[in-house]
Amino acid sequence: MEIVSFKVSQYRSISGEISSDNFNGLTIVGQNNSGKTNLLKAMRVFFEGKFNPDLYDYEKDKPHGVKQGQTSFAVRFTFSESELDDVSEDLSQDDDDDDDDSIIELGVLGEQEEPSNSISFDDGSSKQQESKPTQSRGRKLSLRDRYLQLFNMIDDSRLNSPQNEVTVHLTISNKNNYFYTVFKGYKRKPEVTSSMYTSVERRFIEKILSSFECVYIPSSKSIDDIYHNLLVPYVRSEVASAMKTSVQVIHDKLLEVSEKI
Repeated sequence: MEIVSFKVSQYRSISGEISSDNFNGLTIVGQNNSGKTNLLKAMRVFFEGKFNPDLYDYEKDKPHGVKQGQTSFAVRFTFSESELDDVSEDLSQDDDDDDDDSIIELGVLGEQEEPSNSISFDDGSSKQQESKPTQSRGRKLSLRDRYLQLFNMIDDSRLNSPQNEVTVHLTISNKNNYFYTVFKGYKRKPEVTSSMYTSVERRFIEKILSSFECVYIPSSKSIDDIYHNLLVPYVRSEVASAMKTSVQVIHDKLLEVSEKI
């Protein structure tokens, strides 16, 4: 997913509303105290505030002089081509469980043979074994799967078909409670209860938030701080991921050498 636009209102020095588009390589330029840093911090609040309560405090982060109102966000995302194609067959709104990444069962394509479910029979001379096809647990729900689950709960003439983009709204109350919503203002199908919709919506939003990583680097940071706190951990992670497939090969070779010594 990519961010298409970001909108925030009632946050710190942003007493009205600030919106930005075209986030691929965006550079924010402006006068001192025009809200550049607060816009970046607002992005971090949107993505991480739900999991880190220290990032936002209503009394401290509401605009000066504002007695009423709530901090709100509207972030529009677009699905990549690969994400649009990553769709499960026969997806229903019931394909879910309590895990963060639910697993749906595959149909005929998911059948496989497992000896543990085999059937033995005796033909009079020798015993034979026949394997019974079993259904594998399937695959994890993709981001697009979760979007389609949510879309299929909507019944509104303004939204006739699935879109390539989706907008996530966030409102933070004066009690520091986070309220994320998708398809804001659209009608649900009569048979879809509030709890059913909220459950699917929550999982979809959490999957979106977890697919992004915010790295905020204050201008006061030194080169050494950036190197040790940002660059080194990233390089280690990438190298470890690249070496993962070779670890077993190295282990086997060391074992082979040790047996010859």
